[in-house]
Amino acid sequence: PRLGVSAYFWDYRNKDILGHSFSVVAFAEPFFNMYRRFKFSFRPGFGLAYMTNPYDSLSNPDNLAYSTHIGYSLLLNMTAYYSISDRLLINLAVNYNHVSNGGVKIPNKGLNYPTLSLGLDYSLLPMQFNRFQATGSGRFNRKNRIILATLIGFKGLLIDDKTYSIFGLYSKYLFHLGRNSYLAEGIEFNIDQTKIKLSEVYEGTDPNDRYILSLSSGYEHTLGKFSLTFDLGLYLRNPDRAKDVLYQRYGAKIHIFKGFFAGINLKAHRHYADFFDIRIGVRL
Repeated sequence: PRLGVSAYFWDYRNKDILGHSFSVVAFAEPFFNMYRRFKFSFRPGFGLAYMTNPYDSLSNPDNLAYSTHIGYSLLLNMTAYYSISDRLLINLAVNYNHVSNGGVKIPNKGLNYPTLSLGLDYSLLPMQFNRFQATGSGRFNRKNRIILATLIGFKGLLIDDKTYSIFGLYSKYLFHLGRNSYLAEGIEFNIDQTKIKLSEVYEGTDPNDRYILSLSSGYEHTLGKFSLTFDLGLYLRNPDRAKDVLYQRYGAKIHIFKGFFAGINLKAHRHYADFFDIRIGVRL
């Protein structure tokens, strides 16, 4: 894959409410058919964004998309390339973009928008890739794995404009599908501290609602020391989310040494970000 960093400037064509954003996104981009003139790639990315006009109850009450200057930026694209020469490529890409503060502060509906891009890729050195020749049987050693980890997340509440912690434990079983791909089945337990504050404010709200249990199914793709994860979760217990029995999570992690890893994740219900978390664990 190609590893790199991209910088973006976005004009949302609504200066008074949404303003503009600047983002820096780290990405991993696996290529397919690289040895041919026509090739394509898949590029997921995760980074930071600076947004110019966040929500303010007095000066900008209509911006429900984000409420902090600093947020997170997610990118997912598919790109088609055509080689003009061994240094120059023309590219056409379909992109999905997300910008939010990960639920650290409310309101935070996020900005979700598709884009289409056309550009040129110039390489300082000639790009020459030979087609791989299969050797032996072409098989690889399958190795299913188990993940055990803990997490700490951060979530905001509008009623007091404060940020609360979310603690959790989770486990996954990884079924080895291909050389770099796994099917992931997991279970997760969270303690959401925002529910304690809500029980103090709203009569009839139970502080035990903070205990949340869910199952998940997803996909993990490994690129060297990096892994990208995509999960769809089903709540087994979450009294406060009766309307949303499902959630999705996007994550990236780096394998540090001997199976230990650290990662970052964004959990969302439909197109609304719920919270951002940091995870550490071990892969057995």
